[in-house]
Amino acid sequence: ISLLVDLCNLYINEYNGGSKAKDIITSLSSNRVIEYHMAGGLEHGGILDDSHSEPIIHEILELIPYANSVFSNVRGIVIERDSNIDRIDEIKEDINQCRIYSNINRK
Repeated sequence: ISLLVDLCNLYINEYNGGSKAKDIITSLSSNRVIEYHMAGGLEHGGILDDSHSEPIIHEILELIPYANSVFSNVRGIVIERDSNIDRIDEIKEDINQCRIYSNINRK
């Protein structure tokens, strides 16, 4: 059984007062994680919502190198965008940023 780690949700949970994202990453079985989930969110009244509608924020992207230092079998990143999908330039930039932060040079 393989795992997909939702780096977006880990960051959003930490932002909203939950557990530290890096602590959760470190606690996972490193040989089972093969993929990351990334998405952008919106802040409303001090609460960050996992809306899948906006570009991936820098703080979420910064979790990729840390996660890569823990997980050695990661094969890819899934970027989810549920609305504002017509913003093609933003989506292309999300792909580019994920490549830069992960050193995954795949098309």
